[in-house]
Amino acid sequence: PTPASDISPLPVSRIGPFELSIPHPHVCFVTARSSPNSLNLLNAKYFEALHYIFGTVLTDDAISKDIRCAVLLPHRGHHFSVGLDLKKSADILTANSTTWSKASLAAKAMMGADTSNTVQESAGLPAMRNMALRKMIKEWQDGISSIARCRVPVIAGVDKMCIGGAVDVITACDFRYATKASTFSVREAKVGIVADIGTLQRLPALIGQGRARELSLRANDFSAEKAQSYGLVEEIFEDYDAMLAGVTAAANEIAGNSPLAVQGTKEILNAGTEAEVQRLLDHVRLFNSAFLKSDDLIAAGTAFAMKKPAKFKDYCISSNTTFPKGMTPKAPLEK
Repeated sequence: PTPASDISPLPVSRIGPFELSIPHPHVCFVTARSSPNSLNLLNAKYFEALHYIFGTVLTDDAISKDIRCAVLLPHRGHHFSVGLDLKKSADILTANSTTWSKASLAAKAMMGADTSNTVQESAGLPAMRNMALRKMIKEWQDGISSIARCRVPVIAGVDKMCIGGAVDVITACDFRYATKASTFSVREAKVGIVADIGTLQRLPALIGQGRARELSLRANDFSAEKAQSYGLVEEIFEDYDAMLAGVTAAANEIAGNSPLAVQGTKEILNAGTEAEVQRLLDHVRLFNSAFLKSDDLIAAGTAFAMKKPAKFKDYCISSNTTFPKGMTPKAPLEK
């Protein structure tokens, strides 16, 4: 759509997989439109684009002073996002690092990832590889957090699949509308990952600790109706057109309110949550930089490529665990 005549146009109309438009005065639509498919997979370019759009374009008064509300949604017929781009993630996780087992190479090859950038088992320094992973996680976290910390409210409009990291994205938005056809899942535990870019930090505040733990640990799919009953989604609509009308009406209403009061309200609401969210993001970033590269992650990637259920190893140590020779734990100290 052409920008409203009395509003200054944005300096860009497309950033990465997103199209930017001003279909109504003071309202910016950020529309995910991936190519060549409609999956809107999450990868480094996706998170970089998020950070630039919400951390710079829609936060800098010199660029977007006329914008009072933003809407983040998929293009018609596209999924909000089916989650992490496993092929590109496999490339990133093992780029210029040791292959921790032959299975990792096999898993990468089956997912179509590049296997030419791995080195021999004895090469490299684990600490430096982990630091590189920690930096990457921080960049992805900042991409999503830029939505929560954007100066203007951001409404999420969800259609079709909203899986894994996509839930991280929508929990950073100020509120969420969805179509009846939407499906949600905090999928990370099924693919051998501890969710590390926002869901575990923001979801409990939206739906409560018990439900957040249930969804994160089961990693099951749930419907738009369930999402609304849990408190993740505020409104559900019959189809994409109805959802589009709903987010547009809400955005126009927000844009008609005092910009100072709206932005101040968001800042005060954030003051009670975002500092703690950042502390928790720092914690999971450190955890995953040490433990993300696991046999479970390889097993999940292999199972995904072969379209079979994953078979994970049991790393839990209990009183019934049989320890290999030399690994028997010491008895507790006597009083």
